[in-house]
Amino acid sequence: MRRLLTAGAGIGVIGAAAYKPFYDPIKFKKIDEISDEYDYIIVGAGTAGSVVAARLATQSHKPSVLLLEAGPPDTYHPASKQVIPLACTDLLKTEIDWAFYTEPNKEACKGLIDNRSYWPRGRVCGGSSVLNAMFYVRGNKEDFNTWANEYGCKGWSYEDVL
Repeated sequence: MRRLLTAGAGIGVIGAAAYKPFYDPIKFKKIDEISDEYDYIIVGAGTAGSVVAARLATQSHKPSVLLLEAGPPDTYHPASKQVIPLACTDLLKTEIDWAFYTEPNKEACKGLIDNRSYWPRGRVCGGSSVLNAMFYVRGNKEDFNTWANEYGCKGWSYEDVL
C-alpha cells in the first residue's frame, strides 16, 4: 500500500511501504487523503530535495509543499543501517538503491564486465547520501572561479559559494 508521509510543516513524501519506526516524528496519510493542489511540489527527498522542501514549508506565509520520494520511507531508527555510515555497503542493490550501471565504454571501466560500472543511486529519504557513507567532496576551486571570472556568473566564485 502506498502512503503519504507528512512532516510537521506541511511536507509530504510518498513511500512504497508502511513501517513502525522506533521514533516517529512523521505522520502517514493514505494516498487518496492528500490534497489535489500544492504551492510547491518537490520531486526527490534526497539531500537537496529535503532541504528545499523544508525551507519552503517554513516560510512565513506557510505555503503547502509536497515532497515526493519513489523509495520506501526511512525507518528513522537511530541504529538502522541507513544512519550508520559504515553500514552503507549493506544497503547496495536493495530496495532503496536504483542500482544503475553506466553505459558500456571502450575507454573506461576496462577491468569491469562489459566495461560498465555499478552506479548506486539512493531511492530513499536522504537520497544517495544514505548509500555513499555520507561522503562530501567540495568542488574544484578553479571550476568555480572559471564560472565567475570567464563566464560572468556573479556570486559563483569559490570564495562566494563557501
